[in-house]
Amino acid sequence: MRSPCPPGEISFSYGQDIHEDGSVSGGPMYYMEKRLKMKWLAIIFAIAAVICSFGTGNMPQINNIATSVEATFNIPAWITGLILAVPNLFGIILPHKEMKQLIKDYWAKFKREHPEDAAKIRVKELRDLEKTG
Repeated sequence: MRSPCPPGEISFSYGQDIHEDGSVSGGPMYYMEKRLKMKWLAIIFAIAAVICSFGTGNMPQINNIATSVEATFNIPAWITGLILAVPNLFGIILPHKEMKQLIKDYWAKFKREHPEDAAKIRVKELRDLEKTG
C-alpha cells in the first residue's frame, strides 16, 4: 500500500524528539538531520517550508470559499475573505487552547442572550448533518 505523504510518515517513525516536559519536536527536518546525517538538506527543507507557508495555508481555501459565497449569495468576496481571515489571525496570535476557550465562551454568552437564535442555528446544523449523512 502506498502512502500519500512519505515524508510525514517517515518523520513519525524516525524523526521525533520527546523532551523531558512531554512535548514533542519532529518532522522531516529532524530525520534529515539526525537519521540521514544531512543537516544541509534539513536546513534547505526548513527554509523552503517557511517560504511556501506564505503562499499556502488557509488562504487558498478562504479564496475558494469567498468566491463560492459571492457566486451563491452575492456577498462580496472581500467581506467573506475578511471574516474568514480574522480567525486565522487569532490562531497566530493566540495558542489553540486559548482560542478554543474564547469561542466556547462567546458561544455560551450568545446562547444565554439569544436562546431562540441559538436553537435555530443548532437545528440547522442537525438538519445539515442529516443531509450529509
